[in-house]
Amino acid sequence: MKQQTKKWLPFLLAAALAGVMAWYYNVYTHWNPKLFPVAVVASVLVFLALAVVVNGKKWLHVLGWLAAFLAVQQGVGFLVNNVIYDAMNPRAAMLIVLPLLALLVAVLLARPLWALSRKARRALVISAIALVCAGGIAWALPVLLPKLADSRQAAEYNSQIEKEVSEMEKLELADIGGRIEMFVDDYLIARAENVQLRLHKPQPGEIALAMDQPWEGEGSGVYSTVFSDGEKYRMYYRAIAPDNEGGDRGESQFCCYAESTDGIRWERKNLGLVEFHGSKDNNIVFAGVGAHNFAPWLDENPACPADEKYKAVCGLSGEGDAHGLMAYKSADGFAWVKLQDKPVITEGAFDSLNGWFWDTNTSSYRCYSRYWTGGDSGIRAIQSSTSADFRSWSEQASNSYDEDAPLEHFYTNATVLCPGAEHFYLSFPMRFVPERKKLVDYPDTGVSDAVFITSRDGTHFQRAFMEPWIAPGLDPRNWTQRNFITANGILETSAEEFSLYVNEHYGWDDSFIRRYTVRRHGFGSMYADYRGGRFTTRPILFDGDALCLNYATSAAGGIRIGILDEEGKPLRGFHLEDCDEIYGNELEKMVTWKGKDDVSKLRGQPVRLVVELRDADLFALRFSGMKDAPQGAS
Repeated sequence: MKQQTKKWLPFLLAAALAGVMAWYYNVYTHWNPKLFPVAVVASVLVFLALAVVVNGKKWLHVLGWLAAFLAVQQGVGFLVNNVIYDAMNPRAAMLIVLPLLALLVAVLLARPLWALSRKARRALVISAIALVCAGGIAWALPVLLPKLADSRQAAEYNSQIEKEVSEMEKLELADIGGRIEMFVDDYLIARAENVQLRLHKPQPGEIALAMDQPWEGEGSGVYSTVFSDGEKYRMYYRAIAPDNEGGDRGESQFCCYAESTDGIRWERKNLGLVEFHGSKDNNIVFAGVGAHNFAPWLDENPACPADEKYKAVCGLSGEGDAHGLMAYKSADGFAWVKLQDKPVITEGAFDSLNGWFWDTNTSSYRCYSRYWTGGDSGIRAIQSSTSADFRSWSEQASNSYDEDAPLEHFYTNATVLCPGAEHFYLSFPMRFVPERKKLVDYPDTGVSDAVFITSRDGTHFQRAFMEPWIAPGLDPRNWTQRNFITANGILETSAEEFSLYVNEHYGWDDSFIRRYTVRRHGFGSMYADYRGGRFTTRPILFDGDALCLNYATSAAGGIRIGILDEEGKPLRGFHLEDCDEIYGNELEKMVTWKGKDDVSKLRGQPVRLVVELRDADLFALRFSGMKDAPQGAS
């Protein structure tokens, strides 16, 4: 018995020390996942080479040594790792590792495996195989059990999503291509749980223009238009001289001009075109009754003649040819002539700001104007018509809304196409409440604010947000009539923001136009609080290689996205639980699943997105080509 023990003892010591050596590699390479498998494989190869040197071509002996090494690596190494390294500290472990490593070499050289009897070797091989299995199980269980639990939980979660999709209302397939989809309506949303559309109000900036010139009296600074023209921005706005007589039909009304290179600092240009009180040293472009709501814009029709590069409409209600919108043209935006002698649009009221633009969605001109729901009374409302040549216009189409949307006075509309997402029609009506009066000493009744509505076809608008886009706030001079008339036009004043221009202090002696800023494509978002929530989209087709998000989270928040087939089954490689959590605040961030972002193999297939949010806003998403996909934070 003692003799057998002596024969077994060197091997057992060698095997144990081999396991400790493997454990050393395991522990001290765990901090580098890429190095860990390399170190393990290297240790196996080193021990294999040592076994061959000691045992020669006795391959059964070599395999016995290697099996024993693997068994101890997985079994004893695991136990030492947990007992010594985790329970104590690495310094204590090293005090054991270093001397045992030295002893290992001596033992292996002194007592090779072939010195054992055949029976002992057979028993040893069987024992080694058993140790390999036991050690492998011991190593795998702590890793596999949580994964099995996670997989089971993920499977239940995915099954729940699939069931929810099967119960959803069948919505038609949406081909979104590679365009930017903003969350300002519920078009893409098939189902939502603990998430909601949230309006993001603009941030007030500096005063762009104060109405402080002699020709800029009360009632100035409204009915403005702003647009980009080459390397500068143009602004046209109304001014009413203090001595104007006749109200809306007075002759001392002017359309004035200012320009800027950054959208922040605006300069009135001395144009020398129109005389005011004996001098042409002013920025007046157009004068007279038509200047009451003269609305110039840059014609972006590719077929536009050079002498019609700029066009404008203006007009009031009246009798005969005095009723309706007149059309004007200009080659430079300063010298204006009529397109024709008669009004081009005659259905409507027109006595506020009427805006037009070249609609790239329909390849036609579109003009938005005002009308009364009851003819000459009722509620102020918005209508639009289209034209191929700016001279002959279609019948008016009244804006329609969802059934639960209340009918309110929309004094102006400021409808434009969204820059970079031109399939969205964005509108910023001034909401007028004519029967209210907040300041007792103010002569006129009525209070107002600005709201935000959107459309995907130009006529049916969704009021996803009933709260004001801009409210009067604490300033008492904004609690009077006809404040917050948003100018026609959105300027892209930086890569991160849009700028819009709004009047304040209307009718007071210190009225002005203020710049407001909005996060780029951040007018609204899908939002979930800290408790978290998720939503699933309708079936979509996309064209792109990567999914990019415009989003913001708190420090503790996050976003994950899964891709499903049309029936709601998670697609392999794009499961929600495989999505690398996204957190931060970026205008464009690629979504990745286990480090991979390529979704090109799903291009052209009907899919759904399931989006999980926690304390996060998702403003917009788009599928982009790899060349234009962002590589990091914006």
